[in-house]
Amino acid sequence: MDTTIFRGVELQTVPQQIANAIKEVIYEGKLQPGESVAKQEELAQTFGVSRPTIREALRLLSREQVILPNPHKESGYVIANFHPDNAMTNVRDTIILSLTFQTMTLLDLFHVRQMLEIPCAGLAAERRTPKDLERLRTHLPDADLKSRSTREIIEMDLSFHLVLAESTHNPLAIMLVRALTTAYMRFIPALLQVDKASIVADLPEVFEAIQDQDVELAKLQMQHHMSNFVNFYEMHERSFTHVHHT
Repeated sequence: MDTTIFRGVELQTVPQQIANAIKEVIYEGKLQPGESVAKQEELAQTFGVSRPTIREALRLLSREQVILPNPHKESGYVIANFHPDNAMTNVRDTIILSLTFQTMTLLDLFHVRQMLEIPCAGLAAERRTPKDLERLRTHLPDADLKSRSTREIIEMDLSFHLVLAESTHNPLAIMLVRALTTAYMRFIPALLQVDKASIVADLPEVFEAIQDQDVELAKLQMQHHMSNFVNFYEMHERSFTHVHHT
């Protein structure tokens, strides 16, 4: 047997194994947000390891924001409150780093946006409120595109997408779209060659379908809107670096 096949296998340290064991207990609902984590000496005795090993495991959990310093004591930790905004930060940072180091392209990111935001348009049509409609209306781009820069128009488009996601009233959808668009905005310079009119094309039709609560038409119009960017990416695919795994 050729043992070189194991060289790329990542071995977990003891602190990592303990951190994962604690997370598993949290996933099972046996520890609730705000509940205190056991003292280091108790955990060391339970896992049969030294206190420095436990400290490292807790440090890993703290870095992942699974646990937080106990606000009522000088030492110790509590289970964190798991809010979508915290997850949004982690997802956004992962996307930005992947784009920065070219393990992901903007085209890859855009395909994910398509997979998420086209169904979101349908859900927004189903769930939107009068207040949502008013917010969407105010974020529609005006007719005077010539006086605006390409950057401004891209930002207007992304703002509309964010408000549309919020109109779904689905916390996970909102978090994911917010993370994707926030990361996207960091790389606007790569998009400045896009034709101004195509950036916001079909958005009024998306709004009208949502206003009429026509779920299928809202999805179709969003697909038409986003296809304008797909055409741009396909025309300029060579501008983006792809990493091939062999």
